[in-house]
Amino acid sequence: MNTRIIVVSGSPGSGKTSLVCKLGDELGVPVLSKDLFKDAMMDVAPPGNRQESSQLGHLAWAAFYAAVDSLNGTVPCLLLEANFHRDFAKRELLPRLRQGDAWNLHCEADRETIVQRIRARKDDPTRHQGHFDQEAIPDLLRLLDQDAYRLDFPGISSLAVDTTNGYRPGFPAILTAMATFSSP
Repeated sequence: MNTRIIVVSGSPGSGKTSLVCKLGDELGVPVLSKDLFKDAMMDVAPPGNRQESSQLGHLAWAAFYAAVDSLNGTVPCLLLEANFHRDFAKRELLPRLRQGDAWNLHCEADRETIVQRIRARKDDPTRHQGHFDQEAIPDLLRLLDQDAYRLDFPGISSLAVDTTNGYRPGFPAILTAMATFSSP
């Protein structure tokens, strides 16, 4: 079976998780989020600082890709969500995408909105504090300046979704684009 992989990418705070959850509900397909793996690890071994959180993040990526490999070819469609850094994604994600039908929804928002969303996580009881989101803001801004979260892979179609205020294009247009999508 050829699994259609839809990647929902973007920086932390860009609206990826909200969009992928809405898509998963609408399409009725499995969603794999890297933070799901990291959160489970942090429940068992809470990190004491940002460096320990980063180490758990590396382990979470390994678990995430193992799950992708396990499901790829066994389900018709799979939604993947994470803050994929383009350099690492070229090495880890791109070979998996080239195995079949793949597409990227890239979430973006203006810097102020992203920072505001990250700051709001401090008071979010559903957000694991082991992410050390507040301490990560300076690095996030540097990576945003480098456009490090944009996945421009040859042969993989992409649609940018501005999440600053709702979705642009709107959610119905995103679904229409996905329905008519075919790999180049």
